[in-house]
Amino acid sequence: MKKFTGYTSIQLAKTRLWGLRRQLTCLLIPLFFSACSEKELPEGFGGQVKEFYGGVAGDEPRSVLEARRILSAGGSAADAATALYFALAVTLPSSASLGGGGSCLVFRPKLQNPGWGKPIFTQKIEALEFFTRSPGVIFSTTSRPSAVPGNIAGMFALHARYGRMSWSKLVVVGEKLARFGIQASRALLSDLEPVEGALNQDPASNLIFRGPKGNSIKEGDYFRQIDLANTLSKIRMNGPIDFYRGKFAEFFVDRVNAAGGALSLEDLQNYRPRWVKPISMEYGTSYFNKNKAYFVPPPAAAGIVEAQILGVLGREGSLNDASSKAKYHLLAEASLIAYVQRGRWMQENLMSKIPEKDLVSKSELDRLLGEFSDKQHRPS
Repeated sequence: MKKFTGYTSIQLAKTRLWGLRRQLTCLLIPLFFSACSEKELPEGFGGQVKEFYGGVAGDEPRSVLEARRILSAGGSAADAATALYFALAVTLPSSASLGGGGSCLVFRPKLQNPGWGKPIFTQKIEALEFFTRSPGVIFSTTSRPSAVPGNIAGMFALHARYGRMSWSKLVVVGEKLARFGIQASRALLSDLEPVEGALNQDPASNLIFRGPKGNSIKEGDYFRQIDLANTLSKIRMNGPIDFYRGKFAEFFVDRVNAAGGALSLEDLQNYRPRWVKPISMEYGTSYFNKNKAYFVPPPAAAGIVEAQILGVLGREGSLNDASSKAKYHLLAEASLIAYVQRGRWMQENLMSKIPEKDLVSKSELDRLLGEFSDKQHRPS
């Protein structure tokens, strides 16, 4: 999460609104559907599910369409999220590459058994953490930062627990896009522009994003990523095994170290995603209108920050009734308070030195509310 300084309250709030949208991790709501039709379609074909409410949000349009197609074909929300990730790895590698990591917040509602009246599934809310991790040993010759990737293991763990469709049908979404080509989106070009110089120094990246004639790709231009397609093919057939333990792991380690990074086979082999308990917080001021909000715990620093922003705004209770301009001010002030507090609890490893439940407790939110003004900016 970025820390903004030197902005007016309204400018900061507009930036924060965009930042929140980009930073929210996967809120996965498995959907259990039943649809009636004259002719049943086999699972995996679009249009199988006709009567449900579901949606997909993402930073790149083609990947969102591919994930929505998975939902329409009868996939669960975890299936759609998995397909979305592998599509993003191709269409927006600047934000979702195979070398990255992240977290997911998962909600599974209670499902009743129509025949017996007993729940088939009980309600469950949990968080999956698969962030990148530091290498075990950093060599003296290391000239570039590197990390142990977590995305592949994380997506596999999510699919193993909540997926409905086969793993191969989800990974192949990204594989086809990489092999046969996609059009460059505005989102991708916006991410590439600040690092164009560094990309030009790498022959493989230069060939992909500049083409054989050396011209930078423009919005709408087609480009292919054959090496990425071949890697996704291995992941489709073998799951994460080859990526973390097989021949590809050896190849990956060699390439990272040759580029000036620090990575070992042991780093990859020892990587494990973790299922953890999310942070919970009561939200709402009315006795009859209390809800419980859930957030991913540290090292996802955004979780507590977002919880405190929501908590301050919820306890103030004036956001819904405020004018458009006033809403920007309220959000900016709440954001500034939460960001200042982040410097108090967050350690160098992104973990909290204060128990998470204390940071979102009623007494703590009351204390933060004392620093809040709905009329003017208070310097932090």
